[in-house]
Amino acid sequence: MRARGGAISLAHCWAHARREIKEALAGAPRTGAWLLGQIQVMYEIERGLREAKAGSVLREAVRSSQTRMIVDRVFKAMIRLRARELPGNAMAKALDYCLERREGLSRFLGDGRIEIDSNLVNAARGINEIMPRPVLCRVTSWDCAFPRRTKHHQLLGAA
Repeated sequence: MRARGGAISLAHCWAHARREIKEALAGAPRTGAWLLGQIQVMYEIERGLREAKAGSVLREAVRSSQTRMIVDRVFKAMIRLRARELPGNAMAKALDYCLERREGLSRFLGDGRIEIDSNLVNAARGINEIMPRPVLCRVTSWDCAFPRRTKHHQLLGAA
């Protein structure tokens, strides 16, 4: 996203952060559930803004008054929680993922033009890394049930 001053700044995706935490849930269910709950509140605020068709100025104001305190609380908790986790376990990796991207994950708070995640952008481009779309097959129903690249697929131009 081009910042108001003209420089390009990187915004990270909360959906990816949420996925990392969700994948680590089995090893730290209480920690993961709390973090996911906080992220869900942020998404509910964003949903309300989207439904209200809020412009960038209103989005920035609401994020400043409501979402910023949630994001700050989440990152403070992540720092404390990370100190308790053993290196290499799933929750430690998820927390590291988020903490390493803190600046980019917070970028949407100060600019109402930036989305909380890249889902809308990916959908517009036909990309969805979080939930891949099914592959259309042109050979047989068996190929659709077990998609793979074979000589037949290459010859027919199927994925």
